[in-house]
Amino acid sequence: MLTQTPIRTGSFKQPRAQLARGEPQVLRDLERVCALCGKKRKCEHDLMIHPSHPAWTQYCPNAPTLSALIAERSERVQARRGGLD
Repeated sequence: MLTQTPIRTGSFKQPRAQLARGEPQVLRDLERVCALCGKKRKCEHDLMIHPSHPAWTQYCPNAPTLSALIAERSERVQARRGGLD
């Protein structure tokens, strides 16, 4: 069964393949949690209708992990920018 995890990670400019290379255990955990989630239909609907709306963070059990990945990426980008000045 296909999970929404690759789509959610893709919406944060963290493609599944990149996550698989850099954080394979995290990706497996995201997929496992997604597979067991009871909100798949709501997630699919939200992704289809409003993919960037943050409502999913209220019901997604992967929200804390995905938020941490976003914060990490943001810190890396800012560090690179700071290093260029």
